[in-house]
Amino acid sequence: IIPLKMLDSYLKDFNDFIFSIKLGGKKIEPEIISPKLVRDIKKLAPFGYGNPQPVFASLKLKPMSPRLIGDGSHFKLLVPAKERYLEAVAFGMADLFNRVQKERVDLAYSIGEDEWEGNKRVVLRIKDVK
Repeated sequence: IIPLKMLDSYLKDFNDFIFSIKLGGKKIEPEIISPKLVRDIKKLAPFGYGNPQPVFASLKLKPMSPRLIGDGSHFKLLVPAKERYLEAVAFGMADLFNRVQKERVDLAYSIGEDEWEGNKRVVLRIKDVK
């Protein structure tokens, strides 16, 4: 049993622990994310049991233009990466949308690409927000 006066501290420590589990210790700066990195990650496939897709994290990011998308259960934002922005999307995670309204956030994500009308672009698939 956790005393009520320690509950906030416990929840913060627990959330930090869960975030670190999802992260797996792979912190990177958004500036190094590129189509070449996406190709290199694809070489590690197939992903699944015994070979999970790599999850990375970037800390103290300033989220830009966060907005709900689709039926309102997903959200999208832009992540600054030097002289460009990377698109980040969270599917089925609208309950975390209020977290990206902050000045700075920590993001855990996988890196992939989307293709639309023959144009490929790097996209971050958000796994957690802190």
